[in-house]
Amino acid sequence: DAEKAADYATRFTPAFDAHFRAVFQRAVDQAKHFVAFAAPPRGGAVVEVGAGSGRITIDGGLAERIGARGQLLMTDPSDTQLRVARDRLVAAGLSWVKPLRAPAEALPLAPAGVDLVIGAAFLHFTDPRQVLREAARVLRPGGRFALAAPLMHGWPPFWQEALAPVATEARRLGLADTLRWGVPESEILACAGAAGLLVAKTEHVADSWDAPTPAVAQAFVHQTHLVALLLRDAPADPIARTEQDVLARMAERWDTCAETDRGMPFVYLHLVARKP
Repeated sequence: DAEKAADYATRFTPAFDAHFRAVFQRAVDQAKHFVAFAAPPRGGAVVEVGAGSGRITIDGGLAERIGARGQLLMTDPSDTQLRVARDRLVAAGLSWVKPLRAPAEALPLAPAGVDLVIGAAFLHFTDPRQVLREAARVLRPGGRFALAAPLMHGWPPFWQEALAPVATEARRLGLADTLRWGVPESEILACAGAAGLLVAKTEHVADSWDAPTPAVAQAFVHQTHLVALLLRDAPADPIARTEQDVLARMAERWDTCAETDRGMPFVYLHLVARKP
């Protein structure tokens, strides 16, 4: 809901980007691959949703592909991430790119004026159905929506142990599907169809989170509000209490677990859909 989404946004700190880059060492290459897959129009009007600090716009080369004669709006609900993005845009000489604080579910844009709406690794923080409807609203006829979304996956041994308090709390609250996060591919495709978008192409790209440090792992849990994602329908107090239990459990078990058991495999869905 809106309150939880706001909480996610406040948790992202400048250090999150350093943690992200330390863990996802192939992040820049993956971002470039996704931008090439999305094929942004040269000189077009483009909106990036869930832009964060600029992984797609700057690292992935989205701004370079569009060019200064185009229009590129970076939107994100996190003030902190956008402050980092602004500094990075200045350093990269991309002053023509406009960062704007806005959730993906409510873009402050007129309808039917955008060539491409693009976003990566943000959908699980949102209401997917509303995001796809909003993308369809602002796209011109023939415009495209491009998405990179981590799909649901299983947890390796260390994380199964660390997240045991989440499973316990979910059983207590009568919640199902506890230790699964992300948005299922079937749901993404259904949301695209409900928004009137026609899927043009998809691909699956494997990635992995390799050898995190304790600080990085704790930042992953806290700053992405992971426990709230896993306990989506739970009240705030049980979420906060369970998160502290998870962080404590991680610290207790870190040195007793093999490094290979702390990594995490990912599969990203890349999708491009068109507005008729």
